[in-house]
Amino acid sequence: VSTKTESVVHHGSPVLDLPSQGKLGYDSSITHRDILVKDEEVLATATPANFARTMNNVLRGICNNPSFFDSMSVHDRDFLLVWLWSNNYTPVKEVEVVCSNRECGAKHTYQVDMTELDVKPLKDDYKPLKIPLSLGEEGAYIRVRPNTVKDENEVEAFLEKMSNKTDAKKLPSFEHLMLVSSIDVGMNIPLDKKMEWVGENVT
Repeated sequence: VSTKTESVVHHGSPVLDLPSQGKLGYDSSITHRDILVKDEEVLATATPANFARTMNNVLRGICNNPSFFDSMSVHDRDFLLVWLWSNNYTPVKEVEVVCSNRECGAKHTYQVDMTELDVKPLKDDYKPLKIPLSLGEEGAYIRVRPNTVKDENEVEAFLEKMSNKTDAKKLPSFEHLMLVSSIDVGMNIPLDKKMEWVGENVT
């Protein structure tokens, strides 16, 4: 599969198959429309503190407000972003690569056609990662699942709220909170409590 895969028109709206292929508990495809000027205008109002939520809301609208949007993995969401961007704008992007050898440091510029990127579908035998917390057949365990759009929105909102109360140096990183969000502890608890629980129980 590549991002060059064409959308199939279905009942007036193009339909795009998602890499997860319906194996994560939501639809295997999504309808969409072209990106409009109004979408770009909304994106232009985004700040660093609300960029993910703004971008996700715009993308939800472009995808005709599917009921499963918040449950969608960020991997499917990123696929959608790249596909829509490369099929609505110029698909060829320039990428600068710097040699990691400090003595060399040479810079090279490559052109990448975003419509030619390989996309690997989720494997048929995919299962969430199951990690034991204690020994024995009845031992406690947690599951780790792919992050969702909802996780991203909640983490960003949490960090924005906490930044008004806490020194920025003491805030957990976005990446750390996304990892915490991906852990299923068997109950629905607020992110701050979940962060405490993970800190005290997960090695």
